[in-house]
Formats: sequence, structure tokens, C-alpha cells
Amino acid sequence: MGGLADMVSVDFVGRVNNTPLSPRQALMPLLEAIFNSMQSIEEKGTGDGAITINVVRNTQNLLIRDDEQIRTSPISGFEVVDNGVGFTKENFESFNTCDTQKKRNLGGKGVGRFLWLKAFEKVEIRSVFQEEGTLFLRSFNYELNNDPVKNLRCEIEPNDSMVSTTISLLEIKPDFSEHLPRSLDVLAYRIIEHCLEYFVLKRMPVLILKDENDTIVLSEKYEEMVSDDSTSEFKVQEQSFTLTHFLLKAIPGAAHQLNFCAIHRVVCSKKIDSRTICNLPNRIPARDDSKELFYLGYISSDFLNGHVDQQRTGFNTVQDGQFRYIGDLTWEEIEGKALESVKSFLSPITEPIGIEKLQNIENQIKDEWPEFRGLLRHRREAIDEIPPDLNPDKLEIELYKRQKEWEVSLKEAANEIISAPTGVISPDGNEIKEKYLRFLEEWNESGKAALAKYVIHRKTTLSLLEKYMQSDDEGGYARERTIHELIFPLKHTSDDIDYEQQNLWIIDEKLSFHRYLASDIELRQVSAITTNENDRPDLLIFDNPIAMVDGEPINGIIIFEFKRPMRSDSNPVNQMYGYVRKIRAGKENNNHSRPITVRDETPFYCYAVCDLPNQLRIDLENMGMQKTPDNEGYFCYNSTLRAYVEVISYGKLLRDAQQRNRVLFEKLNVI
Repeated sequence: MGGLADMVSVDFVGRVNNTPLSPRQALMPLLEAIFNSMQSIEEKGTGDGAITINVVRNTQNLLIRDDEQIRTSPISGFEVVDNGVGFTKENFESFNTCDTQKKRNLGGKGVGRFLWLKAFEKVEIRSVFQEEGTLFLRSFNYELNNDPVKNLRCEIEPNDSMVSTTISLLEIKPDFSEHLPRSLDVLAYRIIEHCLEYFVLKRMPVLILKDENDTIVLSEKYEEMVSDDSTSEFKVQEQSFTLTHFLLKAIPGAAHQLNFCAIHRVVCSKKIDSRTICNLPNRIPARDDSKELFYLGYISSDFLNGHVDQQRTGFNTVQDGQFRYIGDLTWEEIEGKALESVKSFLSPITEPIGIEKLQNIENQIKDEWPEFRGLLRHRREAIDEIPPDLNPDKLEIELYKRQKEWEVSLKEAANEIISAPTGVISPDGNEIKEKYLRFLEEWNESGKAALAKYVIHRKTTLSLLEKYMQSDDEGGYARERTIHELIFPLKHTSDDIDYEQQNLWIIDEKLSFHRYLASDIELRQVSAITTNENDRPDLLIFDNPIAMVDGEPINGIIIFEFKRPMRSDSNPVNQMYGYVRKIRAGKENNNHSRPITVRDETPFYCYAVCDLPNQLRIDLENMGMQKTPDNEGYFCYNSTLRAYVEVISYGKLLRDAQQRNRVLFEKLNVI
């Protein structure tokens, strides 16, 4: 056979190996077999064409052989049976000819059989055909070999035999098996999806899909699936394209998709979601409240027919940015125009969703996230891109991302303006001036957003402090460590805690600007001083230095002690006096990056935060401490230790912090 010799001469194995097929395209070999059957039926031309696809499942390892177990068992192969013209002498020679032109006018390129051997270990073909009034049976195995046709037989069949061809694709390779759907319903959907144009144009022969338990007539399945369809036209330069839109009843695993077709076949697809079409939900509500829908679009044109590649897995177009001749189209142009058409078709669905989503986001921002208000005014298009139906946590993350993108763009614009000549910053030209003024407006709005976020943080922190101070139903109060942790993390120093992780402003705004701070750390472990004592002040703060010199003297040392609310079994003043004596007795530490000198004249500021039960008040007054005018604390100066001491109640700590921040809360309307 001359055809077989030709095949050997072109290195058949190499040809198959060089034919691209991704495991994610595991259905392509089956689809190619279906199209071969359709072409055979068209060639016969009798109008009674039928194709049956028998699904072969691997059920050997099933422990229980019930119907449900069989339905979900892996697919290992397919048998595609048709009543087309079959493997006549002419068709068999064409089959054995590499890159045959015989079926080019039908969309065939002679590569389908290569895909069979890419995905399946065994291919068997059996064809009963009629030639010159006589029925013949031609059968053979098709193998990955430079002489691929094996066990060839061709003999006369009895006159009562039925004309039919069976292509058996068996023992699918593991990489491809993983990507085959197991559900017969999903498999039916995928076949309809790929051959949709044939169903729409009523060109599809009777197509039946079956396995051991179930049978699906795909034309009936198609009628069940389609809820709505429409056709639109668009042009890219002078090239015309037709886009057919479908809304189909959703099935598991289905997603919105735009399909690019050539010669009545899907060649490649692009998934569509809310990032592609704003406000497109994952599932579209049906008008009659029945099953939800999803979108499929099919693009066809003479241009795509003429630019499909040989394997029908892509198109030969100019890539964006490459040199092109007049009339050449880039893929980005085609896809962009197609998406505009899809957006227009879906607008009756997406626009109401967008309006409702925007209203919900506005309410959330006004009620809970005022730091994002600037986005509503200056970056509405960024909000429009946020997917609908997000829960509050995910919505806040999306808003945060867009806020950061806005801030980055503003900083880039600010750097550009700062580095520009003065005449650009203060221009005479109205257009440039308006651009500059718009920038200033957005810059100020962004600053307000950052401030709003910080104010909300302060309001929430004070609410937590108030909660910790309150008694629960069993009369218990938060431990002092809980309140301590809220103000500054335990077992940390200012060297390893960021500014945003501490809330020293609750006590005093000035405390945020210190030289060094140690929180609940033994004195002997504090790197700023040297001592062997193991006492642990709740907060030990070294104030900023008087002068920037080695062994720098400092403005003072601050000690804070927190006592559990309503605790009355200890006097915190005596405890703080003990800390003062031990720190003064220590030596200068030369191991710290900038050693701190504690001199005789270095002042100490000692603060105890606690409740003031009657016995503690008596003890403090016996020590000679003065009562504050609001009766919420006591103070004194110990001249021997050169220490100012103040005892304040938790109530005073909270109220003072609330009063200092009240104007901010009022401006933000979060009182």
C-alpha cells in the first residue's frame, strides 16, 4: 500500500510525539472521533445518520458493584459507532496518508488519529462498508509504531450485515485519565459544548451517549440545557465576526466561557468571570426561578477559519506588540471586541447586580469602614471590579487591595510632581492645572482615609479596654495581663515591636516616642542597663536622651504597673519603689547599641493603674500621697528616690483616653 509506505517515510512515531495535546484536553481524541463519524455520515448523505458513544469504565477494583458505584467509576475508554460510509478503499488510503487533504472542505486536517495515540494505549477499528454493491469488513489495530496499521483484515461480509464503523479508544493513559469527567451528564455537556454549532444549525445526527446503566440522547439534553440564545455581529478592522450567546442551565463544573471556533469546531476557550465582565455572578438567576444559568459564547468567522493551526488547538495571529502588516489582527483586538459584545449581551443581568452591590458596599463603608470613603469618590471603577456576593471579610480585603493600589498610584504621581520643574507644578495651562488640582484633592482624600482607619482603631481599642474592665455575670474581671497586652505586648521590647502593634497612647501620647521600652521582662535581661535583679516591671520606659552622646543621659525612666481590676491585696507604690532602687544600683550597660546612663539626678516617673478600693486609699493616704481633684487617683514626689509617683484608677485611664480622642471620634461620627 503506497499510503502506508508514505507514512513510514515521514517517521510516524515522531509525528505523533510532536503533535501537541495537553492532559487537560483529554476529551479531544474522543471529539475527533465524533467529528470523523459526522463527516462519514455527511459523505453518505442519506439523512438517517446516527452515532452511539459507548463509555467503557474501569470497574475491576470495585468492592461493591451497585449502580452508583459503577456510575462514578473511572472511564478507561470509548467506543464510537456510526452508520456512515465507513473505511472504503479511498477513505482507508486517506486515513493512511499524513496531512491528507481529502476532508479539508469538511474541516478535517488529518490529525485526529495522532491524538488517539497520544492519549490511549490501544486503538481498534472495525468497519463494515459497501463498495460496488458488495459489503466488506475492514478491521485493524492502530499502534504507535512507524508501521502503525497492525492485524489488517479485509473480507466480504454477508449481505444482511449492517453498514457501520466502530472506533475503539481503549486503555487511556494515566495523565489523561485524571482529566476525564466521570459523570455521564458532565460528559454529555462537554460534548454538546464542543459541538454546539451543529446542534444550533440542526446539523447534528442522532447522537447517543451510554454506559452500563444510563443512556442520554444528546439532542434532548441540548433542548433541556438551553434557556436563551442570541446572535450579534462585530468587526475588527474590516474582518467580520459572529458571536452566538447562550444561557444554559447550570451543571456541576460548568463555568462562563467564550469559545473561539473554526470550521464548526471549538478551537480554544477563555473563561469569563467578574474580573472579565464586571458584576457577573458565578451563577445567573433564571427568570422563572428555576435552575441557575451560566453563559457560553461562540465566535466564528472566515478569518478564524483561515488562521486555525494544523492541530486545531490555537490560531495563527499576530501577538500584541509585534510588527504587523496592514490588515493583520492581533489576538488582543479580537478578544477585546468579543468581550465588549459579551458585556453588552449580559448587561441586563450585570447592571442591576452592580447597582445593588455598589449600594451594599457604600453602606458597609459608611457604617464600618470609613477609611475607604475615598474609593467611592475617586476610584469607583475599582469598586465596580469587585466580585458581587462577597462576605464582609473578603469584601474588606478587596477594598484594602484597591486602597493600596490607589495609594501607590498617588505616591508615584507625587514623586513625579515633586521632581518636575516648578512651571509644571504651578502651570499656566488649564489642562495641566486641573490635573494637578485633581491630584491634590485625591492626595488629601487618601490622607483622610488613613487617619480614619487609625481613628477607628483607637475607638475599637478603647471599647475593648472598657469591656475588659467590666465584670461578667460571675463577678470576674479581666486579668491585668489582658489589659497590659492591649497596651503593649508582653515579653517584648521596643526593638522588636512595630509602632502599629502598641497602644501606649491610651496612657499618654508622649509615651509612643521613647528611647527604649521593655515589657514584662526581668531587669537582668533588659539590654539597656546592667543588673542581676530578676524583678519584672510591667512597663519599663527609658525616655528620649537629653544629648546625643555616648553613654547618653536621659530625661527620665518611666515605670508602669497594672493591677487586676478590683484587686486590693497589694500596694503598687511599694513595688515600684523597689524597682527604682534596684535600677539605680545597677551599672552602665556598654552592650547596648547606645548605652544608657542612669545618673543620681535621673528622675523616675512611676505610675500604677489599678482600682481604688477603700483599704488601698487609706494606705496611700498614710504614705502622704495627695488625692487628685477628680478623686480618681493619688500623687506625690519622693525626694529621696527622686521619683514622681501617681496612682490612677482604670476608670480614669479610660475616661481620660476617651476625652483626648473625643474630637476625632466626633469628626468621624463614631461616637
